[in-house]
Amino acid sequence: MTSSLTAWSQNELQTFEGFFRGDNLNIQCRTSPTTPWQSCDCIDSVIVNGENYGNILYEGHQVDIANQTAVKLFEPIKIMIYFQENHELRIINPYQFLPKDILAAEKLKLTESGNLSWETPQNYPDLKLWCQIEVYKWDDWIKVDRNYNIEQDSIFEANILPFLHRGKNRVRVTIASIDRDRVPSTPVEVNIEKKKLKCKIKPKKRFARFKYATHFKLYNERHQLVEEGVKKEIKLDEYPSGTYFLWFGTQKKEIKLP
Repeated sequence: MTSSLTAWSQNELQTFEGFFRGDNLNIQCRTSPTTPWQSCDCIDSVIVNGENYGNILYEGHQVDIANQTAVKLFEPIKIMIYFQENHELRIINPYQFLPKDILAAEKLKLTESGNLSWETPQNYPDLKLWCQIEVYKWDDWIKVDRNYNIEQDSIFEANILPFLHRGKNRVRVTIASIDRDRVPSTPVEVNIEKKKLKCKIKPKKRFARFKYATHFKLYNERHQLVEEGVKKEIKLDEYPSGTYFLWFGTQKKEIKLP
């Protein structure tokens, strides 16, 4: 799905691409950055999949695809909206034009040095889809690293070595959006050769120190996450007395702060 803004014959053009799922495209317009968004009375014509429908707006804010076009359910759709210059136009509901199925990330490769690469088969900037990397450890799929927004580029790379533990690792990439289920890829495996990870825990001195920087999670006695990151040392000075649970490598340790 894409959108663009260009000048054409004294008009502006907003282009929108997606997949028709039975919904009308909701839009709003305004005359300047300081005026409120409102219904559009500046539309000259709307072209849907190459056919000019004139002004097919319903109630001034919906491009009436469902009732005034021949577009079929789940068919790819391209909408070109010509409107008067010196106006702005925005799309309100791009998420309602997601494809029928979100496809998983593919072509995953993971090296022994922790370099992960993958490709996305659907790149729709308007939908704000993102990729999240997940490593299987602590008996669950754990999200690691930052989110990778899906835009025009379809090839992604990241080094995730600090998030991997000694021995065999399973890694996958999940495509996600605000209002859709997560779509995980087929996992890949790699064997990581690292020194054995040890952790020195000193409750009275209020610190925990790893042999080398690693990914960890720290939970309180209510099993609420209080800290997560990649560090060599965790300072516990600011935490109140109580029981904590430290997850690192393939281990889980209990800490009792006095």
